[in-house]
Amino acid sequence: MQLSDGETFDAWTFNGKYPDPELRIQKGELVEVTLINKDIEAGVTIHWHGYNVPNAMDGVAGMTQDAVQGGTIYLS
Repeated sequence: MQLSDGETFDAWTFNGKYPDPELRIQKGELVEVTLINKDIEAGVTIHWHGYNVPNAMDGVAGMTQDAVQGGTIYLS
């Protein structure tokens, strides 16, 4: 990634954006999220703030769900 002052740094991004994109959803709206872990071998999860989701989908690897390993897709 490159900052406006020209400084560069390594970063994990969502859809190539940093900071990650904000999701705006209306109350009662159904949302389906697809997590594709292309290359983070240690695995990744998504932790939701402000949304009441089932515990098994709340992204605490090793506690509420397994991490999504590199090269795999997870639908929540």
